[in-house]
Amino acid sequence: MRLLKKIKNRITPLKVAFIIAVGIHLAFFNLGASIAKLDNLAHSKGDFSQQVRFKMAAASTEASPSSSSVDKQEEKEIKKQKDQSETKTKKKRDLKEEKVEEVVREEETSKKEAEIDEEVEKEEPKEKKKEIKKEQEGIEKKEKAIKKKDKLEEKINKETEKRISKTEKKQKNKLEQKKNNEKEKLEKENKSVKNEKTSQNNKSIEANNSAKAPGQSSQETKQVDLTAGSKQGVKKPSLLDYNQPVYPEQMKKREIEGKVVLKVLIDHEGQVDKIKIKKSSGYKRLDLAAKKAVTKWRFNPARKNHQKIGSWILVPVRFRLEA
Repeated sequence: MRLLKKIKNRITPLKVAFIIAVGIHLAFFNLGASIAKLDNLAHSKGDFSQQVRFKMAAASTEASPSSSSVDKQEEKEIKKQKDQSETKTKKKRDLKEEKVEEVVREEETSKKEAEIDEEVEKEEPKEKKKEIKKEQEGIEKKEKAIKKKDKLEEKINKETEKRISKTEKKQKNKLEQKKNNEKEKLEKENKSVKNEKTSQNNKSIEANNSAKAPGQSSQETKQVDLTAGSKQGVKKPSLLDYNQPVYPEQMKKREIEGKVVLKVLIDHEGQVDKIKIKKSSGYKRLDLAAKKAVTKWRFNPARKNHQKIGSWILVPVRFRLEA
């Protein structure tokens, strides 16, 4: 069993194919040699029969010296035939020899080819291994290059994120500064508005005190709320003089529009006494601009039983950009 296993391990399909090819070539070579021998024997028999005929003719000529010219012609023809047969045999022999040489050459070439194939088969796995190694090295190089690219991209992304974060922080700081500045401006404006209101209130109180006569009725100091609608026996106040509100420049630049509804107290003299925001525009600047404008407006006061009275009314102020 061990011998069989060793033989199986040593014998390969290439070796078996080589042995079979050598056996086939040897068989063809032996067949060619045997065929050539048979052909030579056949030709030799034909030559022998021709020689016998020639000798018989020569003997007949010697026996009858007074032979005719016909016999001479026959001899010539026999010679010609003999020469032709010899030339044919030579040609056949040459062809057979050439065939044998070709067979031998083919066998030699087949042996050489088999040897070359074996050498190539031995060298092929080495070359394949080399090619595989080269491919693996190329793949490793590509992977390394890809990793380097990935690392560079990560670095670039981190740097860009840092820069973006810095720029965002700067922008946020700028926006916060702007907001703070706007708040400060609004606070200043509110303070100025409050101061104006207090001054106007003081003025209106002084005017009311100075204008009141000793026999004046208490109806002049009464206030009527007309924001919900008109009331019986009360005539609504009408607008005498007004100035258009100033559109804030920043709101113009941003192209922001809005509407403010103010609740205004008009005293018995037609002056604005108090202002409240009933409905905001959503923007403090527009609201403040509307308040500033309305404080300077003048009205015909409301009347009840032909007497001037104070009244609360709603005043809408719209801010629209010119088309």
